[in-house]
Amino acid sequence: MVKRIQFLHENGEKAPAIHVITFYADREEQVSLQSNELAIDREFGLEKVAVHSLAGGHWGAVINRPFKSQSIRLKSLPADGPLGWWHGLVGIDRPDITRGKGVRVGVIDEGLEFNPNDDTLSHLTLLGDNELDYPVVGDTRLLPSTHHGNSIASLLFSRSTSATGYQGIAPGATAFFYGARLPKRFDANDRRRGLNPSLLASAIEDLSGSHRCDIIVVSAGDLVQDKPHLHEAIIDAKKRGTLCFFAAGNDRQRLLYPARYPEALAVGAIGKRGYAPEGVFEHHHDRYSAIDVCDGYYLWDGTALGPDLQFVAPGSNLVWEHYGKPADAVSGTSWAAPIAGGTAAAILSETMPLWSGLSRTAERWDAMMAILSKHSDRLNFDPAWIQFGMLKTQLRNHIVGATLEETLKERD
Repeated sequence: MVKRIQFLHENGEKAPAIHVITFYADREEQVSLQSNELAIDREFGLEKVAVHSLAGGHWGAVINRPFKSQSIRLKSLPADGPLGWWHGLVGIDRPDITRGKGVRVGVIDEGLEFNPNDDTLSHLTLLGDNELDYPVVGDTRLLPSTHHGNSIASLLFSRSTSATGYQGIAPGATAFFYGARLPKRFDANDRRRGLNPSLLASAIEDLSGSHRCDIIVVSAGDLVQDKPHLHEAIIDAKKRGTLCFFAAGNDRQRLLYPARYPEALAVGAIGKRGYAPEGVFEHHHDRYSAIDVCDGYYLWDGTALGPDLQFVAPGSNLVWEHYGKPADAVSGTSWAAPIAGGTAAAILSETMPLWSGLSRTAERWDAMMAILSKHSDRLNFDPAWIQFGMLKTQLRNHIVGATLEETLKERD
């Protein structure tokens, strides 16, 4: 017998479109529907169904063993901006659209569906392959189909001052977004294909060379094999004085390439306990993440620990904004990397006399890393688990007024 499940927003309105993940004992099935109704006609092995509204603004729902027709109301996301818990954890306590000023930051990701009328991101310089397409159902503009790129750009660069949205970590940085969309993102079995190492290497070379970026953020960590030409691009970026932050990957057991390269700055994710309410799909990140890194905060379950991990940053259940309103809650090292990179930009913006006058060489890279090391909180991590810890924007007393030589000496 066919089961029909209808999904409503918290105010009772029908969700205009939904993304559904159906979990069976032997596989998962995903589909996006321009409807608020899901019909399930197979019961054997059916375990649970997870649903997100593509109109945004709501937590996901999870229905375990959905053996009866029913209606589900999706709970609204928090709308208490312009700062979220992730800002406070890294030491940001007030909105400031100039935060990160003077620092050049480049992001490389799948692409950005960009609307020039969205003034929260209108300051971005777009490079590479980006699409200008916003899906619409009826009168409702849906979330961009490339959630990954848009959410990263929002969390890092948004200049929102809305009380219902969330400002980026470094909205004042000189911002570049390099769209590195693959011609075909999924293989014949509908599994996501890995990143294109050649395309990524070219983007790193362009951002660190032609565009003189001080920081590059790459939220892709899915290569299990060394790619020498990609490694060489990261080495060259270091030689030009560019810090490259990479998502550590969501493998749990090991860091993935390119984060594993010694010149890369690998970033793992942490989350806030209780932020996602019980009963919503996203609460499972809280439930399954057993390691507490400090009071009220956990290491996200997908993060691998070890000496190759340099930093952790907020990356579980972060709410990105879309037109001044909460869009979606995202989790993974993909979103920890831009928070770490943005926090680094905020720190470097306040310490520019210590590094900005240096030529674009490895000496500049060393100077910036010396500064960041003095702004790192190890939290409850054992030194064998992580190299630095979590970046925080507050200046340490021993760095205020310090010379570059003193800072480098203290790091050594």
